[in-house]
Amino acid sequence: MATKKYHVRDYSGRITFEFILEQVYQCISDLTPFFRDMTADKIFTDEYLSKCLKIQKERPQLDLVQIALCDISYSIVFFGVTYWDFTSLLRLYEKYFHGLFLNYIAFYISKKPHLDANEKQQTWAGFKSLHLPELLEHLNKDYAEGKNQIPNYRLAETEFHKFLEKNKGSNIINSLSHRDFYKYYGGHQFKLGHYYRHLFQSVKYINENKILSFSEKYNYIKILRAQLSTPEQYLLFFNSISIAGRAWEFDQISDNLYENVNCYFISKFNLIKNIPDTFILNAIQIRYYYPLVHFEFIDEPAERRKIENKFY
Repeated sequence: MATKKYHVRDYSGRITFEFILEQVYQCISDLTPFFRDMTADKIFTDEYLSKCLKIQKERPQLDLVQIALCDISYSIVFFGVTYWDFTSLLRLYEKYFHGLFLNYIAFYISKKPHLDANEKQQTWAGFKSLHLPELLEHLNKDYAEGKNQIPNYRLAETEFHKFLEKNKGSNIINSLSHRDFYKYYGGHQFKLGHYYRHLFQSVKYINENKILSFSEKYNYIKILRAQLSTPEQYLLFFNSISIAGRAWEFDQISDNLYENVNCYFISKFNLIKNIPDTFILNAIQIRYYYPLVHFEFIDEPAERRKIENKFY
């Protein structure tokens, strides 16, 4: 069968970042129901939870469930949920998040059609109305029975598998499972991947320069930061707290407070200072993630003034 073609609006240049940021916002909204009754230990694997607790120790106002929501949402927007990226996403993230939880989320979010697939919008609305409550009910049953840590090869033992079997003949699900329509979360790895890698390497190169003073490094990176639009800085924030981008700062956090502060690229160089310190109706307090950043809309944090003498 030939793949059906859809007219897709052109998102090029800087407007691309606005569109991708809107998708992150939408994905957070779409996935919120799956996180409402969750605790961090139900979402993260034991090994990864210990790393997240280390971050929370230094930044105690952080909500680890919200970190997971933002991380998974950004990753879905970044990698996409077409078939191949769908399986790659599950394989890549199963050592960080429980595989069963990821399967529920990936199954649900992969059904969302692109806004330009007009005739699918009513089907998507019907899917959410009919099947989302059912999915959440099965998810809660799986967790109540302690099946959240079951590996992927044993999914047949779970309520999730029962849901799939029960709805195998669902016209709504089958209509949104075909590969003949353009999905909303098609992925932006080829647009974003090289962009933030190049930015990271540029900042890293300047930071590691042994000739420049901190003030000189800061001024060079300030020039880089001036090139970033507001959506680009917001996406940098989400990139930096996701598994794909934690080299920016979160991977450097140790048990000893601010031991590696000179490798905290976001905080050290105020890389996201030009955005408001909240996101999505004040639900995400960005300053809780980066308490050392001097956002331009608030006073300089007292903690930053205390440790600035450590910067070099």
